[in-house]
Order: sequence, then C-alpha cells, then structure tokens
Amino acid sequence: MITGKGLGIIEDCDIYRNAYSGVLISNSNPTLSRCHIHDGKQNGISIQTLGQGSIQYCRIIGNKLSLKASCQE
Repeated sequence: MITGKGLGIIEDCDIYRNAYSGVLISNSNPTLSRCHIHDGKQNGISIQTLGQGSIQYCRIIGNKLSLKASCQE
C-alpha cells in the first residue's frame, strides 16, 4: 500500500499471492519498475483516490481481477 503522498521507487520486486491488491496506490505518485506482480486473489494493481504513478516494465499476470482504477474529479 502506497499512501500519504508517497513518491518512492519500487524496483525488481516479486509481489505474489496477496489476499487483496498486490499494490494499492492512493494519494501518491510512486514508480514501479521491473516488478513481477502475480497470482493474487484480487487486483494486481489498484489505483484509488488521487493515485498516480509510473509502472514500467512490470509483469502483471495471473491475478483474479484485472487492473482497477477509480477516477475522481
């Protein structure tokens, strides 16, 4: 979970078999690079309120649900 205006860089991670979203981005702008996000029971990546970010060269496969983005004006 990346919240609270987080700007971190997450690289070369293996994120797998999560009960919820593998990565949750809310009110933050992180960079995910070369991560393998797989076999989760929900979304590989969930982007919620005021979530932004850069997702580069990541493999997102085998999760129960697809990418989830909730837009807010």
